[in-house]
Amino acid sequence: MPRIGIVGGGPGGLSTAMILASKGFDVTIFEKSKVIGGRTSSFNVGHSKFDLGPTFLMMKFVLDKVFQDAGKDSSNYMKFQQLNPMYRLQYNPDKHMDCYDLTQKSKMIGEMKRCFPQDVKGYEEWVDWETQRYEKLLPLLQKAYTSHSDVVSMDAIRAIPYMQFPKSLHEMLGGFYKDPLTKLSFSFQAKYLGMSPYTCPAFYGIIPYVEHAFGVYHVEGGLSEITRTMAIAATENGTKIKLNTPVTQLIVDQANRRVKGVKVMEEGQEENEYYFDEVVLNADFPYAVNNLIPNAENLMKQWKPSKLAKMKYSCSTFMLYLALDKEYPEIQHHTISFADDYAANLKAIQEGRLTEDLSIYVRNSCVNDKTVSPKGKSGIYVLAPIPNLIDSQGQIDWNDQNTVKRCREIVLNHLEKRVGMTDIRQHIEDELVITPKTWQNNNIYNGSVFSLSHNLLQMLSMRPRNKFNELEGLYLTGAHTSPGSGLPTIFESGRMVTELLCNKYGVQYQRSSLLHQK
Repeated sequence: MPRIGIVGGGPGGLSTAMILASKGFDVTIFEKSKVIGGRTSSFNVGHSKFDLGPTFLMMKFVLDKVFQDAGKDSSNYMKFQQLNPMYRLQYNPDKHMDCYDLTQKSKMIGEMKRCFPQDVKGYEEWVDWETQRYEKLLPLLQKAYTSHSDVVSMDAIRAIPYMQFPKSLHEMLGGFYKDPLTKLSFSFQAKYLGMSPYTCPAFYGIIPYVEHAFGVYHVEGGLSEITRTMAIAATENGTKIKLNTPVTQLIVDQANRRVKGVKVMEEGQEENEYYFDEVVLNADFPYAVNNLIPNAENLMKQWKPSKLAKMKYSCSTFMLYLALDKEYPEIQHHTISFADDYAANLKAIQEGRLTEDLSIYVRNSCVNDKTVSPKGKSGIYVLAPIPNLIDSQGQIDWNDQNTVKRCREIVLNHLEKRVGMTDIRQHIEDELVITPKTWQNNNIYNGSVFSLSHNLLQMLSMRPRNKFNELEGLYLTGAHTSPGSGLPTIFESGRMVTELLCNKYGVQYQRSSLLHQK
């Protein structure tokens, strides 16, 4: 069977490996870190275990499909918990709304009546509208685009009225909701793409819908358990996983524009070459083009480094991982706490400025998961969306420790005054800070953790394609390719690449539709 090399052990690469190995392919994953998972990995700060990156599991059925396609059952590997409320939205110190999925629609309507009585009817209309839209738009996100002409299909034609081009997500919601805070409640999810709801295409309004329609899940032990157990399943199916083995270069036949293998540094000592029939890139795409593809500027046209530098990128994040000597049982598992002036906060991010008025996301998983911290203690994960390194160039210096201290103070002040953790400072036993510079040093271009922006000119067929069109033998999974950023879409990118490779080598595998799944 064909030999497949996978660069990066994140969820996209693992999805591909699990299924391909189950079909008999000879698969090897090269992961630069000592642990599997990429940004979906974990680490300890003091007494508590933290996920490095993703903390929301939406559209759980996509993950279930990956396991099923690999001949496995996800429930044999992980313990899932559906969260209700899904999260708390904190608008100011005195006003919040707890959001429930459609399995508890009556509770969600009750919260809407309490907070936004004038928009209850709009909420029900929004659910009906998005249910229709989801049926039309999901097939477009499941498509592995090989050319721009692939956009022209019956699925796309049927979806045109539902795409709402050229409206933004915020503009589209104006047709349902009157209160600006209600619009915010169903559009802040643009941040999952690293975007502003004022610029995010209305197309992506299906993201808040899938939260409400299918729920938000937690995995016992944290979402890093997903990639840890995917690696176990992949290995059971025959995948070889080489940890602590960074790929230093793709081996490219320049004359024939074909990727033939990878050069790696094994155990930080010896550089070796591995040759494959096909290579799957699960690393950060802009980083890889700039650092792993030799002569990329001359070899490529559309995706050469000089053109990538001019493209639009997502925001970055400032992270605080706090190990505390107390618990906060009154704080929800997930809390999104908005800036006083959310529009101004987003404008500052776009303009590359750091302001005192930030929005933050807080995860207090100890309220539902007793495995991640000792009794009486807790681990609080805090994320603040901030400008990436290109947008903030000349305005924010993350090499200056005073900048880091200032941002930390802004976040702690927010936790004290708006989230309700009034005594948090005196209970911090240990902590870790991650800045955009940290992300960049971890091979994330510009520190843009959500990769390329999902604007109108960088979505669907206009993203780097799953079967990379500029080099033969190279396939892409992850946030930078189709369908885009977010765990479920990254899982699906792995299924897309699997299908492309199986079709090429005459191996039976047909991706099932995700419609009508729960």
